[in-house]
Amino acid sequence: MQARRLAKEYERTLARIRSLSSFSELLHPQKPESLCNTTTSDPVVVINVHQTRCDALIHSRTRHTSHVPLSGLELSALQDIRRVDAVLRPRSHD
Repeated sequence: MQARRLAKEYERTLARIRSLSSFSELLHPQKPESLCNTTTSDPVVVINVHQTRCDALIHSRTRHTSHVPLSGLELSALQDIRRVDAVLRPRSHD
């Protein structure tokens, strides 16, 4: 019951935040048009990683958005790399 109450509170709070003009797209997937507006001469690559598949979307100002399946990439391998990186990366002492 508490989880349901918290979920409803979360949805109400998110709706209130999205009612503000600058936050109307908060936590929504980015629309391709917004990528068009931010793309410089360099391509923008968005990598989607999921348990069932991995893909890349490549967008440039002069071309359309291309979908590239990353069939050789797996979520578990990326998680392993992240764990190794966390161990090897020097920690900041702020």
